[in-house]
Parts: sequence; structure tokens; C-alpha cells
Amino acid sequence: MESLCRSLGRDDLLLVLLSGGASALLPAPVAGVSLEEKAAATAVLLRAGATIHELNAVRKHLSRLKGGGLARLAGKARVATLVLSDVVGDDCSTIGSGPTVPDPTTYADALAALDRRGVRRLVPRAVRDHLEAGERGQHPETPSPAARAGRA
Repeated sequence: MESLCRSLGRDDLLLVLLSGGASALLPAPVAGVSLEEKAAATAVLLRAGATIHELNAVRKHLSRLKGGGLARLAGKARVATLVLSDVVGDDCSTIGSGPTVPDPTTYADALAALDRRGVRRLVPRAVRDHLEAGERGQHPETPSPAARAGRA
């Protein structure tokens, strides 16, 4: 999928069909974090009672596709997303962890979620290291609403 997205040009359209549960079908962990480590972090957060917003803040920052990552890969191509929502309020950044929309969360938010739930030291070291490096600016943030509006 990533190579296809990278091959798209200004005249192309990426049509994305998205529904609840899509997050599980788009795991694509960042370099240095295995799928098993990402899944373990999610499990730790679930056991600690994390909200969907806390889970998504972490998952988006451990993914190449979530949190607007899929749209970023499409480059200059137009992106259209058809959504079947299972989320109260239909927040597109929550449905499927928002692969085609700006992400209002940051690495700091992801770490704050781990800290609020008291699990920073319980998630795999690779997960913790990636999030902490991201907070220090060593990894790019997910595309933000301000960036989409041309303000960042």
C-alpha cells in the first residue's frame, strides 16, 4: 500500500473506504517498533482502562499510516475518504485512527496518556523509546490540523 501511495501524482485520486475496526487492519508500525510491541502497548493501555482517545494518541504515533499518515504518503494526490462511522459524534480522527485526516494529538499527548494510566514503564522499551524520541523532535509529528491549514 505504501509504495502505491508514494507513486501517486497530482492528477491521481486516492479513494479510501473506512469503517470502524479499520485500525486493526492498518497496523504498519514505525521503524524500530515491531507489530508485537505495538500490540503489547495497546494491551497494556486497555488493561489500564485507557479511553479510545488515549489509545489512539499512542497508536497514531506508533504507526506509519494512522493519524494522517496514509494521506501524507499520498503526497500531492487528492484523497477522498468515505466513512462508515461507529464513533459517537463521527470524529474522523478517531474512526480507524484517522489515516487520512489531520491528527490533533502529539507525541507529548501519547506519553501523557501512558503516564495518566501509570504504564509508561510497562510498555515495551522500543515503544517508550520511540515516543520519547518523538517528543524530543527526533521523529516527525503526525500531520496536524494547523499544518493542513498551512499554518505549521
